Amino acid sequence: MSIDIILQARVGSKRLPKKVLMKLGGKSVLSHIISRLKKISNIRNLIIATSDNKSDDEIIKHCKNISNIKFFRGSEQNVLERYYKAALQYRSKNIIRITGDCPMIDPSVVEQVIDLFKTKKFDYVSNSLPRTFPDGLDCEIFSFKVLEYSFLNAKTEFSKEHVTAFVRGVSNEKFKKKIKIGNISFSSDFSKIRWTLDYIEDLERIRSLYKLLPENFSWLDALSVAITKPKLLGLT
Repeated sequence: MSIDIILQARVGSKRLPKKVLMKLGGKSVLSHIISRLKKISNIRNLIIATSDNKSDDEIIKHCKNISNIKFFRGSEQNVLERYYKAALQYRSKNIIRITGDCPMIDPSVVEQVIDLFKTKKFDYVSNSLPRTFPDGLDCEIFSFKVLEYSFLNAKTEFSKEHVTAFVRGVSNEKFKKKIKIGNISFSSDFSKIRWTLDYIEDLERIRSLYKLLPENFSWLDALSVAITKPKLLGLT
C-alpha cells in the first residue's frame, strides 16, 4: 500500500508564533517531528505542506538540508485545499495527516493507525474518535478518494481550515458518501494529558520531558517519567 505523510507546518501561529522553529533539545521542534516520522515503516513520501505566505519561506529554508523531504506550498487559510493539492502533486493514494504542534508524536502509534487502516480496509482511521491517547499524539490516515470528496463538497470555513472536520462529522455538513471510519484506542484513558504545543507553557513542559527521555522514546516512556513529576503531564 502506498502511503505518504503530509505534515502541515507554518510559522504564523497566533498563540505561539514560530513555534515549529523553536529549539527543543538542541534541534527545532520541526526537526524533531520529522526525525520521529522518519522512523515509520514503509512510507513513500514525507511532505511538508506549508503556506505560500512569504513568512513561511523560513519553513522551506529550515528543511532544505534535511534529506528525503518534499515540499508543497498552498493556501494559508484553506488547509483542506493545501492538502488536496499537495496530494495531487505527489500522486498520493493514502495520506497520513500530522500537524506541526506534535513533537511528542510516537511512530508506533502512527503504525497502529496504519495497520488498522490496511487490515480492515477503512476509508479513514484516527486515534481520537474518541481520544484515549494524550493530546499531542494525534494522527489520522485517509484515502485520496476521501480527501478529494471532502475538497469538492466541504463548504464551511471550519471544514476548510481543519481538513478532516467534514469526514469526521464535526462540521455542520453531512458526508453523504458512504465512508468506513475506524479508530484505535488505548486500554486506559490518558486524554487529559496535554503534550501538544500551543503556548509557551507547553514548550517548557515538553523541553523538560525531552531532557529526561532517551532519543528514541515512546509515549509510554514519557508517561512513566511524567507520572513521577506530575507537572509534566500538563493535565487539563
